[in-house]
Amino acid sequence: MPAKKSSKTKAVIVRTQSAGVHFGYVIERRGAEIDLERSRRIWSWQGALSCSELASKGPDVARSKIAVPVSLTLLGVIEVIYCTDAAAAAISGAPTP
Repeated sequence: MPAKKSSKTKAVIVRTQSAGVHFGYVIERRGAEIDLERSRRIWSWQGALSCSELASKGPDVARSKIAVPVSLTLLGVIEVIYCTDAAAAAISGAPTP
């Protein structure tokens, strides 16, 4: 599958086979691999039932555990869900545990 690259980075929630759930901005995607910048691993969350709801409204950040931002490559991507601006702002601004 050819690489997908965007000139405009998009905020996404990514669910993987074994690395959990991540929020970040897409740099490039190659099949089941994705490069993210400003990526934050979402260890646990409250206020959203599913990854889809995380992407649409964001979590209750005061009761969630969201790691510091890093740039990374995720393997074993199962799902990529585009975030609303409100969800991206909430997750980006979440305090770290």
